[in-house]
Amino acid sequence: MRVLIVEPNPLFFEILETGFIAAGVIVYRANDLKSAYKILADNNIEFITVSYYLDNGNHIDLVNYVRNKMEMKVLPIYLITAELSTEILGLAYSKGVTGVFNKSDLAGLFRSVERVITIQNKKFKGRVLLVEDIMSIALLEIAQLEALGFVVDHCVEIKKANRLIEKNYESYKLVILDLILEQGECGSTLISTIRCHHNQIISTLPILVTTGFDDPARRIDLFNLGADDYIIKPVFKEELICRVDHLITQKNNMDNLNMRKKILEEYALIDPTSQIFNRYGFRESSEKLLNYAKRNKHDCILVLIDMDDFKSINDRLGHNQGDECIKIIGGILKGNLRDHDVVGRWGGDEFIALLVNCSKLNAQNWFKRVAELYQNKMQELSIKEEGISGGYSVINHLGLTVDFEQSVEIADKGLYKAKKSGGARMCEFRE
Repeated sequence: MRVLIVEPNPLFFEILETGFIAAGVIVYRANDLKSAYKILADNNIEFITVSYYLDNGNHIDLVNYVRNKMEMKVLPIYLITAELSTEILGLAYSKGVTGVFNKSDLAGLFRSVERVITIQNKKFKGRVLLVEDIMSIALLEIAQLEALGFVVDHCVEIKKANRLIEKNYESYKLVILDLILEQGECGSTLISTIRCHHNQIISTLPILVTTGFDDPARRIDLFNLGADDYIIKPVFKEELICRVDHLITQKNNMDNLNMRKKILEEYALIDPTSQIFNRYGFRESSEKLLNYAKRNKHDCILVLIDMDDFKSINDRLGHNQGDECIKIIGGILKGNLRDHDVVGRWGGDEFIALLVNCSKLNAQNWFKRVAELYQNKMQELSIKEEGISGGYSVINHLGLTVDFEQSVEIADKGLYKAKKSGGARMCEFRE
């Protein structure tokens, strides 16, 4: 990055030069306005620092000169002064100065420059969808975006934009959208479509609107529709970088927050030892499945499972081995489910399963398969004569004649019956 320092004082110039070189900046020096104008004409200067006092002119003259050049309209200009007042700040900012720094706070100046360098040199990954119907503008914006590292998909109509979003939504980082398109199409239509989409990834895509109309009412309306940002044409590279960086950083932060939220929710619903639902998670999931079963007129089987002689495992082999047995049964139960069934750890050495659209015979066969897998695993660990017992209840779809709590009580009575009969079996309780 190249900086022009307009500073008549040689000693202060050296101080600035040392700080900028340390930040990796190429430094040009001008003692006065004439030499400053020549350096600006001959070199691609990327920001300027100017002293409040100049020998043959005023810093405002330099600011006016720069701001009247289209190619330098957004060039950062930092004013350095030993005097700070409301009047100096107001005049400087009204004329186009980017920032004002006190000579006693050069560390703040260097931090700002380092921040500019970081953002302007930033590279991105991913795809961007550009919806722009004026080809000269589209080609310029594509070049700018590709220079930032993006792969750009370009289209000129909303119908194609929708197809591209449906196809590539997982790789899109941003949608850049012209407000007025060919054939009387309005970009606000695409904004509404994106924000109302049932797919959360699509509905949360960042949207940057570009337009030649700088109308406050229009901006407010676009923000209400769901646009994330708004940029006035012509789009300057430096402004585009800043806005893109802000939107993508904001989206990444939100994605990370949602991911952490999801992890925390899973921790709240998942038993850490067995890695299946805990009691709360099972209740929440089974409620949804029971509603599904009632709508589709399916009977359900609720199974309560208990590990036989689990206390003796803890007493003889220790709690670590007991936890390992809990993990094993949890893995077996989880690995022997259909998509529309659910299992959970009910508490201690008790587990629970809801089998949807399942007959008594199929439930017995499922239990036998789980029990056999568990016993085989116990034998591999040299834990012999340990099995599981179960009890079950039927939840009839005809009005769901018993509620969840009643079903658990009935299954528990069936489990008690299985235990009294010697264990290693599953029984149904009957009055």
